[in-house]
Amino acid sequence: MIHHNNISLPISVEYQSLETFCLSDFFKHNKLTFNRALLLTGQRHSSKLADKIIAANTTLPIDVLRGIDNTLEKIEELHTLVQQKKYDLIIAVGGGKVLDSAKYLSTLADLNFISIPTLFSTDAIASPISILEKNNVEKGFSSRIPMAIIIDLDVIQKSPRHSLTAGLGDLFSNKSALLDWQLAIDAHEEESNHFARILSQFSLSPLEKSMDFSNSAFLQSFTDAIIMAGLAMNFSGNTRPCSGAEHLIAHALNEKGFHRESHGLLVGSTTAFCLFLHGKFDEQSLTVCRRLAFALNFLQGFSAAEMRDIFKLAKLIRGKRYTILNHFTDQQLVEQYEKFINSIEVHNGFQQKSLCLSSNQK
Repeated sequence: MIHHNNISLPISVEYQSLETFCLSDFFKHNKLTFNRALLLTGQRHSSKLADKIIAANTTLPIDVLRGIDNTLEKIEELHTLVQQKKYDLIIAVGGGKVLDSAKYLSTLADLNFISIPTLFSTDAIASPISILEKNNVEKGFSSRIPMAIIIDLDVIQKSPRHSLTAGLGDLFSNKSALLDWQLAIDAHEEESNHFARILSQFSLSPLEKSMDFSNSAFLQSFTDAIIMAGLAMNFSGNTRPCSGAEHLIAHALNEKGFHRESHGLLVGSTTAFCLFLHGKFDEQSLTVCRRLAFALNFLQGFSAAEMRDIFKLAKLIRGKRYTILNHFTDQQLVEQYEKFINSIEVHNGFQQKSLCLSSNQK
């Protein structure tokens, strides 16, 4: 890995078919040598892809663990296994849980790892954060990024559409996160990092395009953006380029146990409201929300008191991170949310997706 002032970069990001991907050729091309690898993967589709990669490898002994989850306890068990077996490389084939597990495991064991994603539902692929489950609650843990990322666009294109839409939702959240970061800079609460801002801004570019996953050019743009968003956080040394008030509200909902929507879809919904608070919810943003069917009424069914509690908690998450939420009282945020919903309803032809929260979800 390349290191500079605590910043690391992948030595390679490659787009190629996993049907023909050969680890031996990859190692030779990049002048890499390893003695024994541990491969983490899922149970179904990703497991079959892992088998093909192993079959194409002719030089490196590889042990496989399937059905990996993202619990901290499991990863700590794997850390012990890695030490016992003397692995010197981690390989991950799968979705977010598998990749985050490998990312954190490689950090604990101080090993490089190769990431082979089978879907892009969040921007975590190249971020220095792993979302892991500890005591039935998901939390972020500082992690090293992949040594290399291998992407098969055909595999990504065939992944579930809701996962791809969630990935766009996570990218959409950068729009309000960047506004919040600037607020924090202006308030002398944060320092600027222009290059990280450029990377985060670049990751918004797919939202200005067709958003058609059957279009190979768009799919390439989408995957590039996901990686750039992760690297933006790596360069800034924190999540500010990609996480603002919209993430705080989403995390508050999750901690309260009120919401089970996937992360990307939820932050896509909360981003719209946060842009409204900034006075930046424009026609282009509304078009994105329409096309991706975000549930903009994400607090539907909550009482005013429950909403105030959610906003209060959101302000306390991540060390009282300074965002647009700091410019309003909890009650004012409830009133702003109601104004936001009313403003959405006046746009003819915009059908809101209902969250259908039941009482047992509260």
